[in-house]
Amino acid sequence: MQHLKQQQQLQGREGGQLEAREEQLGTEKEERRGRCRTAAMRWLLQLDMRGGGGEAML
Repeated sequence: MQHLKQQQQLQGREGGQLEAREEQLGTEKEERRGRCRTAAMRWLLQLDMRGGGGEAML
């Protein structure tokens, strides 16, 4: 009986780690998306500044 209990505890712990890892991956995706968005905004601003006579549209 003791052995079975230990196995269940181990499985529970691994399950928790898996969930935490998935959450971390989720936030990393969001961060990456945010970085892409800011990079695109900068690129658009640079285009505006080159082509619009220095009038950057914010």
